[in-house]
Amino acid sequence: SQTLGKFIPEMAAALSSSGTFFERTEILVNTYIETITKNPELPLFIMSELTQNKAGFVAEMQKHASFFPAIFSFIQQMVTEMEAGKIRKIDPMQLMISILGMTIFPFMAKPVICKVFGKNEVQFDEMMFERKAFIVDFIKNALKKN
Repeated sequence: SQTLGKFIPEMAAALSSSGTFFERTEILVNTYIETITKNPELPLFIMSELTQNKAGFVAEMQKHASFFPAIFSFIQQMVTEMEAGKIRKIDPMQLMISILGMTIFPFMAKPVICKVFGKNEVQFDEMMFERKAFIVDFIKNALKKN
């Protein structure tokens, strides 16, 4: 609960930031990675709560309902830019899920990633720092109009 109490406001602030859709996406990706780097237990805590205490976790999320308008504001800007022909049309929910997967999964798979790719803690953190730019570039390329 305390963990979510710190995490959710940071994500809401990132989602509520001003700027173009891609600038806001960059802020969101950076915030996810920086927050999880500082709180590496967070993804596993969330997965554990989702697995063992779904109802309690959902209730805890509902306490932070003020976060939801930030999500909708971000999605609305994406839809506006799609309708204006600035970016390719895709389901905004799919993009949000992809951002979550690209930012959070590496932290959950850290032991495997470190073992397979021969990385230590410092090298992993450096890779995640570099990953921020990679993810933003990946999203820009995915949404570019042909």
